[in-house]
Amino acid sequence: MEMRGEAREVSTSCAEYRCGKPYNISQQKDAGTAEHRIAGGTDALPGQWPWVVALYKKARLICAGSLIEDNFVLTAAHCVYSNQNPSIYTVLVGSTHLRNASRVDIVKIYVHPLFNKVMPRAYDVALLKLSENLDMGPNVGLLCLPVAPPTNMEKCTVVGWGYLSEDGIPSDSLQEIQVPVVPNVVCNDIYHYAGMVHRTMLCAGYDEGIKDACQAMHVGMFQGDSGGPLACLYNDTWYSQGVVSWGYGCARPMRLGVYARTLAMKTWIQSTVTNRRRH
Repeated sequence: MEMRGEAREVSTSCAEYRCGKPYNISQQKDAGTAEHRIAGGTDALPGQWPWVVALYKKARLICAGSLIEDNFVLTAAHCVYSNQNPSIYTVLVGSTHLRNASRVDIVKIYVHPLFNKVMPRAYDVALLKLSENLDMGPNVGLLCLPVAPPTNMEKCTVVGWGYLSEDGIPSDSLQEIQVPVVPNVVCNDIYHYAGMVHRTMLCAGYDEGIKDACQAMHVGMFQGDSGGPLACLYNDTWYSQGVVSWGYGCARPMRLGVYARTLAMKTWIQSTVTNRRRH
């Protein structure tokens, strides 16, 4: 497989940490054996996806996100767009089980300035600045930003604490599913979304509807997986290729999951983090 760039090192209090590399790499190869299903998924192993966080609005789980810096979380804009007061949000980090995770406050929210302006749900990304710099460890890590687009039909992984089914309840245990990336030209045809998929989006999933993240179709509606990462593996390093954005229900036939295309917003993400890291 071609090299897609190198994972950068992050200085921490305990060791040099490289983004996209869980401490226990062997767990990645043992994944997918659990029996508990969530829209076709399985329970994630501890430390397997250390960059994934749960986003709460007051006491309610609304979305997920991924750590891309020790004090910045990448999530979906629609998760926070309706109320951008950071004091009502927190993130839970450091555990695959929500009851064991650590709570961290949010001090600033940055929504992409073009969100919902070009067309509905385009540019669906936001950054959350945390109240503290997190130390990297076995259960807390960073996901790399992409350096190249995913290949068509490449299988990537989406994780979150979303609904067990379209009309079900959220899961306390982090869930994972593998889905193939589908070309936008296919996702935009008359059998799928008929032109609703913008260039800042990408699609992934199965026409049969057997596996999917549970996304919200409308801004302000949440099904738990929104904002979580679509991560793809290149040379033993995980990269964010998408952010769970929208779709029709969960695992419906011919209704693929639609994700914000991380690469399309990478420049804004990097400049925002650089300019706001110390402010």
